[in-house]
Formats: sequence, C-alpha cells, structure tokens
Amino acid sequence: MNQMFTKATTNFSVFHLNIRSLVKNFHKLQDFVSMLNKAPSCIAVSETWLNSESAVGTIQLQNYTFIHKPSSARAGGVGLYIQNCLNYSVCHDISMPSPICESLWVKIKTNSSKFMYLEVIYRHPNQQFDDFEKDLNDLLTNFNLNNNEYIITGDINIDLLKSTSDKKVGRCYQNLESHGCKPLITAPTRFSSTVSPSLLDHIYCKLRNAAQIAGIAIFDVSDHLPIFLLLSTSIKRKSEKQIIRCMKNVNLENFLIDLEEALSAWNFSTGSTIHNDFDEFIHIFQTIINKHAPLRRLSRREKQLQAKPWITRGVLTSIKNKNTMFRKCYKCKDAKLIAQYKKYTNKLTQLRKIAKQQYYFKLFQKYRSDSKKTWKTINELYSTHQKQSSDIDSLKLNDGTQTSCPITLSNTLNE
Repeated sequence: MNQMFTKATTNFSVFHLNIRSLVKNFHKLQDFVSMLNKAPSCIAVSETWLNSESAVGTIQLQNYTFIHKPSSARAGGVGLYIQNCLNYSVCHDISMPSPICESLWVKIKTNSSKFMYLEVIYRHPNQQFDDFEKDLNDLLTNFNLNNNEYIITGDINIDLLKSTSDKKVGRCYQNLESHGCKPLITAPTRFSSTVSPSLLDHIYCKLRNAAQIAGIAIFDVSDHLPIFLLLSTSIKRKSEKQIIRCMKNVNLENFLIDLEEALSAWNFSTGSTIHNDFDEFIHIFQTIINKHAPLRRLSRREKQLQAKPWITRGVLTSIKNKNTMFRKCYKCKDAKLIAQYKKYTNKLTQLRKIAKQQYYFKLFQKYRSDSKKTWKTINELYSTHQKQSSDIDSLKLNDGTQTSCPITLSNTLNE
C-alpha cells in the first residue's frame, strides 16, 4: 500500500477504518497513520462509539480537525479527521433520514473552483435493508441531478461478496452501478473467528477526470481492515508550514567569531535613528545564524514525534515490527504465530504506557521549581478531557416533523 501511496500521483486520499471504539483503539489509529509514507487527506472512522456527552480531547490527531456524528445507541457513530490545510465545510443539510444510520457529509474545495463531497456512513445491522436502499437511492439521485462529484465510504453492513447469491444485495449493487458509482472495494474486509470473511466496508465514488487507486491496508485496528482511495484530483490547500532551525552542525565558537567579525565591520551612521540601527543589528544577526543554523521544514515523522514526544523512535520501530507480524498472521493463520503476535502486542501496549509515564515524570522533575511551567504541563494533560460542545444539527418541530435545515433551525430557535 505504501508503495502505491508513494508512487501514485496522489493529491487527495481517503482512508476508512471501522475502529470499534475510537477512545479504546485511538493508539492503533495513531500507529496506523505513523506507518504511512504520506499523511492522508481525510480519515473516516465508523463505530466510534461516541455519544453526545463523549470527551474528544484525547482523540485528536496533530494537523487534523476532528468532527463527528454521535450515535444514540452504544455502538455506531461516525467521524472524520480532515487535514487542517483543506478548505471544507460541514453539510448539515445532508443526512440519511433513518435514526439508526449515522452519516456525516463535508464539502471540500478543489482547485477547479468547484466542490467535492465526502461522506462517512455507518448503517446499523438492524436497519431494514429496503429502507436503507431507498434512502441511498434518493440521495444519489439528487446528487446526480445536481451533477455533483462525491465519495461515499463507511461500514454499510451489507456483504457485497453475496451480490450474486443474495437477490437484495445484487439489486443494491445494480442500483449503485446505475448511478455510476460502482463499489471500488472487491475483497473481504472483515475477518473473525466466529463468522466467514465478509465485505462490509465500502467505497463508492463518482468523479470526473480523476485517476483512482482503491485497496485494502493490512493493519491491525479492529476485526475490520482499513480501506483507502487515492486520487489525482487537484485540491485547494491552505499554506501550513512548520519550520525549525537545523542545529545539527552548529559550532558555537565559529558562530561567535563570525558574529563578532560582522559586527566589527558594521559602520554606524551618525544620522541613523535607534530604530534603523536595531533593524540593521537584527539583519546581521539573522544572516549569521542562518549560515550556521539554517531554517528547514519539519518532516512528517518529526511532527508526529512532537505531537506525542513519549513515542520514541524505538517505540515506532516496535510498532512497525508488530504490523509486520500481523501481516504474517493474516497470510498464514498459524496458531503459534498468532499467539506470539498477541504477546508482542500486549508488551508493546505496556511499553507505551511506561514511556508516557516516564516522559511526564521527567518533565515534572525538570519544572519542579517553576510553577508556571508545571501548571502548563498539568493543563496540557487534563484539558484533553474537556467535553466538546455539541452543535444542534436537527430539531423536532411542533408539528412532529424533524428538520436539519440551517435557516429553519435558526428561525425556530429565535421564536
């Protein structure tokens, strides 16, 4: 997958993971992202198991904005991690009408002054098949009438491997094709010791003039494998750079010698103001420091290490080894190898906890005489547990109908 991701002319990428509790398995999501050669544009997650009261501070990915649609049931719920550099807006007026089918739509700006729609969806297994098929058909009909480009991904809980043996699944498959959005994932995505492999995680899309590569990633997140779509579509991005100074080859003695020579050669002008003199000094100082410690952009791996500084390079290597073991287990199904993998995974989980504890212990020891920095570290730890304010995205009106139209919501709340 990484080879395709790197070699493909990929301007936009979407990954979907059935996470089966985002809070519990967030570290697996972090591990998955850290193993990719390029940062995905969007990461869709289903079965987040988040509700309207869930705290989301502990499940934030650096350089991404997280939005989600909670579930009223214990299971379910969907979310999207969207790169901060993307221009997007949440489509509150588009949703699946069924209360047991969560969906979240965003509209992403492309370079062609147009928009591309992206949806993540989770269909609960107990939703009536015919009702879902009708809702999806109505949605796609409206999109096609407006000539919109779109991508739909998620856990639909419809096994497309049965498209030839089950009439309902076959009819659903044909309806998708009639709308011009043939399913892109064709191999099993869910594996369990109790049931046969199934294809429940889907990607449909209808895009013009965009090269597409879709596939399945072999990575242990849950009993569902991640799926992805790589596109050549040109996307409008906001400029977002993180820059640091390269201190690798700095020699303090040589730096001071060069600075002294530059300042000695500086001719003060008698008619100059103190402001001009200060600007000239800053210019000289920056010229010398740029020579000895030039600015450079942070690599993607360095950004990840900054976000979770206790995840050392050794831990990252262990994560990579764990995924290599998982791929071997996936291919051969050897009981002894699976037992070794589970043992290694448990040790790695414990190692991560110890690394985090040691990092913050050293940090508190370092700042024990500095109350300001101590409280800053405490707030850094505990502010992540604050609850996210929930937006009102639908209301039940006096006549019994439910609306998600922003104008109707505003007028109703103002009455």
